[in-house]
Amino acid sequence: LGQGVYQTDVPSQELINMVNPLLSTAHPSLVYALSNVVFHEGDMESFVTDLTVVGKSIPDLACQWVVRNEVRWKTWGFMETMGQPCLSGQYRSAGSLECLPCLVGLYC
Repeated sequence: LGQGVYQTDVPSQELINMVNPLLSTAHPSLVYALSNVVFHEGDMESFVTDLTVVGKSIPDLACQWVVRNEVRWKTWGFMETMGQPCLSGQYRSAGSLECLPCLVGLYC
């Protein structure tokens, strides 16, 4: 049998948040929220185990994580960015985070 020290784990890698620089101009509040996103090593280990051993799907893993960690992700700032309803006379177009004035002839 072989003797010696064998490493069976990869070194820790810090995850970084990357976004398109144009997003900072278009949606600064979203960039702020994204900059607060943090996943811990235990989160990642659980994701990998549930994905490879248990066989859960990525959407199921994401949903499970969101439900179990509501207190944590609510501090990231997404609720302030996306959770505010538009005022009367405004609407949010698909894919937009900003409230826009209603167009003439449309009911909002």
